[in-house]
Amino acid sequence: FVGHRALGGMHGGSSGHHSGATATVCPVSGRSLAKGDGYAVEVRGRSYRVCSEACRDKLTESPDRYLDEAGDPRKVSESESGGHNH
Repeated sequence: FVGHRALGGMHGGSSGHHSGATATVCPVSGRSLAKGDGYAVEVRGRSYRVCSEACRDKLTESPDRYLDEAGDPRKVSESESGGHNH
């Protein structure tokens, strides 16, 4: 829906609807997700999409590890994602 930003966070700025956006990025693994793929999860009142149930659990258990203070996904390194593969 809205690139790498939260799906439900329409609070102005660059998080508005972009008609050309067709993918999002899992904030835990950094993996690109096609529109409609993955799992929905709500954290801190915002909706995100993650690539797996394991990432959903990680995000809900440790949101500060994966999201900055504004709720935007932090940069994901391979070592942090544990070499996450599906």
